[in-house]
Amino acid sequence: MTKQMGRVFGVVVLAAGLAASVSNDVWAATPELPGAPPQASPLQQGTVTPVAAAPLTWSELETVGYDGAASAVNEWRKASSLSGATVKGPIVTIPAGALQSTVDITKEMDAYFTAKKVKPEVARAFSGAFGAAWNAWAKGYSTVAPVACAGIDLIPLTSITNTPCLGLPPHPMRLGASPAELMLSGPALATAMKALDPTPTAAPHYDIVATKLGVRFQTWLGVALLQNVRVDASRAKTIGPFVGKAYGTNVLGGPLF
Repeated sequence: MTKQMGRVFGVVVLAAGLAASVSNDVWAATPELPGAPPQASPLQQGTVTPVAAAPLTWSELETVGYDGAASAVNEWRKASSLSGATVKGPIVTIPAGALQSTVDITKEMDAYFTAKKVKPEVARAFSGAFGAAWNAWAKGYSTVAPVACAGIDLIPLTSITNTPCLGLPPHPMRLGASPAELMLSGPALATAMKALDPTPTAAPHYDIVATKLGVRFQTWLGVALLQNVRVDASRAKTIGPFVGKAYGTNVLGGPLF
């Protein structure tokens, strides 16, 4: 009788263990219910090693390099400004150094490439070459443009001696010039990129990106406009030229780069 009771007790314990095991398996496979404690995933438990993303191919890098430069230029344009321009008679003179921006185009490109996980040496070649060329072009850009008050320079004024000009109409950027414009040509950009990253296998890919950027710059320059330029000019005498200054913000208009 005692042996029989022992066997029965053993069966009961075994059954209870199996039930607990099944219960645990079911709990682990059951979706979490509202209010239930969250279950840690295998990755959170450290039982699965995350797989690193594959590095960008050169085909992808070519696209990212071009897009990064275009994105940076468009941000530079939004923050562009004009100061130091002068007005005399029918002409506003915009000297070198007048076209500026609060955006650092090189840093803007660097941030873009970091987000895209571009290799440091490739990012440095893209942003270093294009950023330096763009900054040199913008710093050297100058032009002259007609102002809206030109037609009334010789009209005598008797009671009003300070008549403001109406402003500068949109002015095509292609009518100006910069001694550094060639730095934004395809060959010059390619040379600068390869100087910053002399890896032989990278050279043909820098040629591709530089050529596209050089063509895009010339296309953009052909349709870009100086806009939002205010003119503060007046005549101190009843007859004579208007004299004053021109300035503005968000002054680069036209299509995006």
